[in-house]
Amino acid sequence: MPLIRACSCSILVEADGLTWIIHAKLAELGIAHTMLFGSVEIRAARTAFASHMYIEVPTVQGEAIIDYRARQVLDEQGQTAHGVFLRAEDRNVIYAGAVALEAPISAEIIALMLAPIPEELQS
Repeated sequence: MPLIRACSCSILVEADGLTWIIHAKLAELGIAHTMLFGSVEIRAARTAFASHMYIEVPTVQGEAIIDYRARQVLDEQGQTAHGVFLRAEDRNVIYAGAVALEAPISAEIIALMLAPIPEELQS
């Protein structure tokens, strides 16, 4: 999944927005996946976030997770897998969720989400 691996943590959208963008791109490419809404818990950091979106992708190596924001939000020490990783690779993270809405967002909405905020609106 080089396209998703190239996704940068510096994209200036919040966690759920980034998940929606990745979901739309995976759908556009015809890659089987499931977008979920639920919780993520980081065992080592003893922190949890109960409102979290992430993506699961079936692979020949096992179930992959796509999550670029759990570490940013919950794990300042960087002990948590990040980006695209096999669920089995990181037993430090516990994901629990239900299927979120299936319909991907449009290219126009993605462009709006990624557009810079005009200076006059920044405060």
